[in-house]
Amino acid sequence: MKIRSLRLKVALFAAVLATLVVFVFAVFSAWWFYHEQIDMVSGEESRPATPQQVAEAREETSELMIAYLAALPLAAVLSALGAWWVAARLTTPLARLSTAASSIDALSLDVRLPEPATRDEIFTLSRTLNHLLDRLERSFRQSTRFSADASHELRTPLAVMRTQLEHAIKDEPNGSQTGVLVELLEENHRLSSIADKLLLLAKADGGRLLPGRADVDLSKLVAEVAEDYGVMAQDRGLKIDGDIAPAIWIHGDRGLLRQLAFNLFDNAVRHNIPEGWVRYHLAGEGAMVRLSIFNSGSSIPESHRDLLFERFFRLDESRERDVGGTGLGLSLCREIVHAHGGRIVMRPGALSSENEFMVELPMADSQKSPVNHPA
Repeated sequence: MKIRSLRLKVALFAAVLATLVVFVFAVFSAWWFYHEQIDMVSGEESRPATPQQVAEAREETSELMIAYLAALPLAAVLSALGAWWVAARLTTPLARLSTAASSIDALSLDVRLPEPATRDEIFTLSRTLNHLLDRLERSFRQSTRFSADASHELRTPLAVMRTQLEHAIKDEPNGSQTGVLVELLEENHRLSSIADKLLLLAKADGGRLLPGRADVDLSKLVAEVAEDYGVMAQDRGLKIDGDIAPAIWIHGDRGLLRQLAFNLFDNAVRHNIPEGWVRYHLAGEGAMVRLSIFNSGSSIPESHRDLLFERFFRLDESRERDVGGTGLGLSLCREIVHAHGGRIVMRPGALSSENEFMVELPMADSQKSPVNHPA
C-alpha cells in the first residue's frame, strides 16, 4: 500500500533508522564486550582463557545482546512517536496552506494564504504563492472586465445594424439584395446571441450572475419552453414529448432558469438526427429537482462529455456552424446551474442511440419533502 502521509513516512523512517542504529550498536557492543572480557581474563592470569571462562564471557555477552534486543522495540516506538510529533509541528503550517489554497477559486482570488511568523522555508513558500495569487487576480480581473466590456459595447452597434437590416428588408421585401440582407440579419442575430452569452459568462466569472432570487415555478417554465420548441421540432421532423411533475418550485432567477431550459432544448433539437425524437422529464426527488432531456443521436465519447461544457468547444466545427451553434450554450448552462447550487452532467441514455443531459437543482425550501405537493 502506498503511504501518502508525510507524518507517517517520517515516523516510519525514524523507527527503521532507530532500529538499525540500536541493532548495529548492540552487535558492536556485544563484540567489544566479549573481546574485552577475554582480554581481561587473559591479562590477569597471563595465560589463554579457559573454556569455562570463554563460556562465561559468551553467556554475559548473550545477556547483553538480549537486553539490547529487548530495548529495540521500545527505542523504535519512542523514535517513531518523537518523529511523529516533530513532523506534526513541521507539517501543520503546510496543512494550513493546503486547506487555504483548496478553498480559493475564481470568485475568491482576493484571499491570501497565511504566512507563518517564522522566517523559514514555509514562510518563503507562502509569500511566493501569495505573489502568484496577486498576479493571477490581476490577470483574471482584467480578462473578466475585458469580456464584459467588449460584450456590452458590441450589443449597441449590433442592435443598430439589426434595426437597419430589418427596415431595409421591410422597405424592399422583393429587392435584388433581400437575400443577402436576410443572411446578414441571421448573422447579426447569431453575433448578438454570442455577445449576450459572453456577457452572462463574464458576470458568472465575477460572481454577479445572480443579482436576485425569487421562487420560480419550474414546472410551468419548462412546459412553456417545451411548447415553444415543439413547433421547431415538428419543422425538423422530430417527435418531442415528455412528462412534467406539477408545481415544482425553485428559488432562483427566472430569466436564467428560462435560459437554461432554452439552451438544453435548443441543443437537443439542433443536434439530432433526421426523424429523431426529444424526450424530457421533470420531477422532484427529496430535496432536489431533476430535469432530464434526452435526444436521439450518435453516442458522444466519454472523453468529450466534460469538454462539452467548455467555452467554444465543438465536436464537429462544420456541423456546429451548419446548425447555428456558438459553442457557448452548454457553458452558460453549467454556470447557471452552479450559480443555483446544482449540477449538470451529460451521460449516455439507456439506448446506444440516445444522449441525456441531466440537471439537478435544490428545491425551494417550502417544498423540500419526499413528496411533491400539488399547486
